[in-house]
Amino acid sequence: SLAASGFAVHPSYSLRSEENLPGGIGFFNDVAIVRLNSDAAIAPIPLLFSRPTQAGDIISIFGFGLDENDDRGRLE
Repeated sequence: SLAASGFAVHPSYSLRSEENLPGGIGFFNDVAIVRLNSDAAIAPIPLLFSRPTQAGDIISIFGFGLDENDDRGRLE
């Protein structure tokens, strides 16, 4: 495991209830940066490639935290 020395949450993070969302609840700007106390022994994963995303692009989003059943996830 790695120890963190700090973190920053997106300044516009919000949790909202909306009828058109699965489960009626949505997280917006749900992103944070964690500063580790030491280097991680894994290669970095690029977030942006050679061009910006465009409407119609297929993307994948991965995360950590509570899922739709309020179960905690863990990245390994």
